[in-house]
Amino acid sequence: MRIGIHTGECIGGVIGTDIVRYDFYGKDVLIANKMESNGVEGKIHISETTKNMLQRYCPGMFRFDYHGMVEAKSLNFSIEGYMLYENESYHEEGQELFSAKATFKPPK
Repeated sequence: MRIGIHTGECIGGVIGTDIVRYDFYGKDVLIANKMESNGVEGKIHISETTKNMLQRYCPGMFRFDYHGMVEAKSLNFSIEGYMLYENESYHEEGQELFSAKATFKPPK
């Protein structure tokens, strides 16, 4: 499995009458999709926008490795992509950051 994350705006809505589906739409949804499709199996690939937000609101919690430029040709747009990893020195011993039991420590 690959995971792609981008931070931005979207619109959600219900589509269909016989088979009803809820979906999200927008430029930023397409960019998140490109993050996923340009990612690596078993890894989390994030956009520069998401990286900047994580650095601002969760300083020291994650580390980032540059992965390259991601192009959304239909939008005539490209953005830098990063692989996201937990900063092992940040969380308490014995607690996994990427688990259902992890607790979020907001910045002070």
